[in-house]
Amino acid sequence: MQTLTGKRLACTLVAALSVATLTAFAVAPLTEEPLPPNLRIVEPVVLRPQPLSTAGEFLRQTVISRGESLGSLFRKLGDQDRHLIDFVRTDPAARKLLRLQAGTTVRAEVDSHNQIQSLSYPLDGGIDSSQPPMRLEIARNGVGWQAEVVPMLMDRALVTRTATVTSSLFAATDRADIPDEITARIPEIFASDMDFHRDVREGDKLRVVYETFTDPQTLSDGQPGRLLAVEYQSRDKRLEAVWFDRGNGEGDYYNFEGRTLRKAFLRSPMEFTRISSGFTLGRRHPVFRDWRAHRGIDYAAPAGTKIRTIGDGVVEFAGVQRGYGNVVIVKHDKDRSTLYAHMSRVAPAITEGSKLTQGQVIGFVGQTGWASGPHLHFEFLVNGEPNDPEAVLPPPEPPMDMQALAYFRDSTSDLLQRMRWQDNHQVAAFE
Repeated sequence: MQTLTGKRLACTLVAALSVATLTAFAVAPLTEEPLPPNLRIVEPVVLRPQPLSTAGEFLRQTVISRGESLGSLFRKLGDQDRHLIDFVRTDPAARKLLRLQAGTTVRAEVDSHNQIQSLSYPLDGGIDSSQPPMRLEIARNGVGWQAEVVPMLMDRALVTRTATVTSSLFAATDRADIPDEITARIPEIFASDMDFHRDVREGDKLRVVYETFTDPQTLSDGQPGRLLAVEYQSRDKRLEAVWFDRGNGEGDYYNFEGRTLRKAFLRSPMEFTRISSGFTLGRRHPVFRDWRAHRGIDYAAPAGTKIRTIGDGVVEFAGVQRGYGNVVIVKHDKDRSTLYAHMSRVAPAITEGSKLTQGQVIGFVGQTGWASGPHLHFEFLVNGEPNDPEAVLPPPEPPMDMQALAYFRDSTSDLLQRMRWQDNHQVAAFE
């Protein structure tokens, strides 16, 4: 009995001590031990000289600025080398570098003395060019330089974009990040169906598929290639086009049903301009201030704007006519011809008897003859008599036969699927 009582007393004492210990930990304030003082230790370090990089290990690239000269370009890449400048000016292949294209990326290898050892310059073939992209390579060969033009291997990609018009076509495509080179093709493709300097409306929708080519040797953005498919939805019309390579090295644009967009005549001899005076039997002459008939259409445009023939034909006249200044008359068939007047100059190689293709540049806007400002006076003549060009509707081309249509659908199905992909997916709207 005493033993049991003793054990109970011992347990009670242990419990009491535990509670006291916990209570002490619970109420005791937390304190931090002081940190040791900061010590600054300085030890000698042996720096061993490292060898300088050898020539060819520095890669530099720069983008050609507007108005760039050969000397300023070389200064941006490395030290200006007088021997290299002389070589570029005299070597037949290297002379291509003299045509510095703003926005082009030039790559150079530079040695440890900042001397250019080699450089690479892409040669732009232009949009829709049938020629493969090429590159100018210039490199040291011992005591001198050598230059050659070699094929440029490019990475190709397809890009799909959408845009909504709020003011103009170019403003909408700028907001949608569509290159100007692609936008400029749209009025050309639909030139027979829509006048893009008058008929564009707020709310019009645009969808395009185009290709880009990127040089893997540089960090530059891709260059636009061909516009492959386009759809333009206006209030009262829907225009569509897809590029179709017929397999014989030639191609053209067709609508999604396989009908060619090429018409006998374009609707306008210029792109992105405005009509300052229409076809009328009575108006006040801007120079003589009297009332007389105006048997054509005047297109106001800046001096130097390109003028294109609206159809295939032969140059019937190219020269100066009283009142009209510099004039070109194109004979399209035995009944129809067109007249283009007040040019600043006629395009090179445009002489009487020259054969022309639709859309070919024949001259440039000017103010020659009796003109109060730079513009193009355009006439459409039938049997020598002026007709209202707005009343002339281009006749459609005949459709493809069944075999050609099947080949067309098989060749363009992937592009159209890419275009239609946007119908089933949410895309950004550019307001």
